[in-house]
Amino acid sequence: MRAFDNLYEEPAFEAPSAKEQSVVYAALGTVAVAVASTVAAIQMNAHGAPSWLSAALASSH
Repeated sequence: MRAFDNLYEEPAFEAPSAKEQSVVYAALGTVAVAVASTVAAIQMNAHGAPSWLSAALASSH
């Protein structure tokens, strides 16, 4: 067991750089937008578009 203790090293995690943090935040934001738009699309298919949106779409054509 002593030999293993000499070989094993605790993992050291470095703090992420600003660029790495921004990439992670951008990815999380993209996922959040995708989930929100999917939920909205499912709700619109199930219940129809809200009246304010239907009126806005009708007036834009």
